[in-house]
Amino acid sequence: MINLFLLYSISLLKNKYVNLLRKQILSPRITKEYIEEYRLNRFNDNNLRMFILTMILFAEQLLLGLFMAEGGTVLQHIYFASSASMLCFFITCFVFLYRTPARVNIAHELFELSFAAFGMATALCRFMVVRTEIFTIPAIYIAALYGIAVIFVFGRLQIIVIYFAITSAALILIPFFHPEIQVSNFRSDIISNGIIAMIIMLMNRKRHIHSFINNKRIETINQELREQSIRDGLTGLYNRRKLDEVFGEVCMKADRYESDFSVIMIDLDHFKLINDNYGHHIGDSVLREFSRILENNIREVDVCGRWGGEEFFVICQETDIDAAAGFASRLRESVEKMKFINDLHITASFGVASWNDYSDQDSLLKEVDSRLYKAKEAGRNKVCSVSDPTRV
Repeated sequence: MINLFLLYSISLLKNKYVNLLRKQILSPRITKEYIEEYRLNRFNDNNLRMFILTMILFAEQLLLGLFMAEGGTVLQHIYFASSASMLCFFITCFVFLYRTPARVNIAHELFELSFAAFGMATALCRFMVVRTEIFTIPAIYIAALYGIAVIFVFGRLQIIVIYFAITSAALILIPFFHPEIQVSNFRSDIISNGIIAMIIMLMNRKRHIHSFINNKRIETINQELREQSIRDGLTGLYNRRKLDEVFGEVCMKADRYESDFSVIMIDLDHFKLINDNYGHHIGDSVLREFSRILENNIREVDVCGRWGGEEFFVICQETDIDAAAGFASRLRESVEKMKFINDLHITASFGVASWNDYSDQDSLLKEVDSRLYKAKEAGRNKVCSVSDPTRV
């Protein structure tokens, strides 16, 4: 019974720690729409780290070759060759730093891996050629294993391949370069260090993905908040605040470049009666349907929004008064012919004014509002684009 209890306890502990390890290593999935963006983000992060690291290593290897190694020795040549290699990596990283690729391809991924592969190959060579009275695993080999694991982020398959390759190479090459030792004495150390470094890199990858996903969530939330701050909650059109902002920008642009634009103020006729007779939910549906008509009829360069209540505002860029009045007339006819919810028929009144006639933001707003009022005074379902009320 005691043996069974011990086996059961060991099994539970094993499952617990295996599941814990799996949670620490396995990364969350990135949705398909963000995969390319994540790969580019990872490449840029790796490139920046590589840029800083190669700059430091270039200076270090050059100084070691100049001042620490004897002139003309093999060691000095190794230092100079290593320094030249770091310089090549540094220049390439510099180019990618200031000319970021639009998307990551296989060449970029190979470049990402090349520095890690070079570092591990260098460490492996030092591992093989080191000669000491008591054989130990060199510090540079351990530094390469764990340094690359902590500094860089690669794909899961790349990580497994990298650490499997260097661990296998170390186990295979030791008997050829160090026949005097028993490989079995160091096999467990080499394998365990390779596995631990691989796990660290997988955990580092998971943290990097978590950071990317969290940043995307924050961006999405911020975008939603921005949209909520500039959009009318009922119609989805720009709200008064955003319209004022765009209107001010368009006025400044027109004043600077001496260009023209027109504005249209729209009011749905007898809208209060719809709310009173059919209820506010029907009135809200009418506002939403009219908003869709407005959106579907304006050009991409034009801007429209809900001015307030049943009033709407349209900014027609690079448009003179005649063209804007023609658009307003066509829109008025479309609204008049349209069957809204519950087969309701409604009409709208339009005021139209042009920047060139006033060249002042406040005066233009007052005039377009005045012309809308004149259109309503003339019997509604009218377009007023002139100051004289007899010509509505």
